[in-house]
Amino acid sequence: MINFTRSARLAILFALALTTSAVSADTSKQAAAQAAGQTAVQTEYAYVGEAFALESPHPLLYREFHQLISQQGKPVYRKVEYRTPDGKLMAVKENHYRQQPQMPDFVLTDQRRDYRESAAISDDSVLLTLKEPGSPEQQSTEDITTNLVVDAGFDEFVRAHWQALLAGKTMTFDFASPARQSLIGFRLSRVQPADTDNATDTDTDTDTDTDTDTDTDHITLKMTLSSRLLAWLVDPVILTYEASSRRLLRYQGLTNIADADGNNYEASIHYHYGQQP
Repeated sequence: MINFTRSARLAILFALALTTSAVSADTSKQAAAQAAGQTAVQTEYAYVGEAFALESPHPLLYREFHQLISQQGKPVYRKVEYRTPDGKLMAVKENHYRQQPQMPDFVLTDQRRDYRESAAISDDSVLLTLKEPGSPEQQSTEDITTNLVVDAGFDEFVRAHWQALLAGKTMTFDFASPARQSLIGFRLSRVQPADTDNATDTDTDTDTDTDTDTDTDHITLKMTLSSRLLAWLVDPVILTYEASSRRLLRYQGLTNIADADGNNYEASIHYHYGQQP
């Protein structure tokens, strides 16, 4: 008998990690340079995410250290280091962006155990690879669908459909899941301001300036499994964006990082961006 709760949790465990893209703040500068005939240059950003437990007293679980290289306002390469609160390396993830920003190749390696997952895009398919502790490597090849999203490409998907989401439209997409060795269907929609407090009722009392969901410059999105049966069995992922910059401020839900027992953390991740050049 299939354990639907386990399947649902794995399904929503997309490594979007919500490794977000901070490229929009620099897009206009690079576009202006290009229009003026200047050679497009690569720009590097660094920012940090702090993952707090959902249960009181909301201890810090780990930090994400993001390095993003972009060119002409589009991501080229991303590296994320996941570290314990005292700085020990837990895992590393790398993305290489090619033709489609919402479908980057990626490799996630857990430094603490024999775990690795990856996705590699070819012309019309995606190769999903999974290596779990004590098990042989698994691979599956899936056809590329119309709205296929791979890992951190989720953030590019949000940007591409930003206006439709603001207007209240529900977007559907397939997420490439190496953990499930398949594509998983999701629904993404805006949480209206009147419903935002209910959607984010599990809050962390942390000292951050990105924590006010009712702020007029904040947009909250909700992601659920397309399967209504499985959607009942797992909490949605809640995402809070800054409307003016379209940068992710907070991610709340199941993460792609496991604890010492191999169970993935559920957390509220708060993102802190430095001053843009």
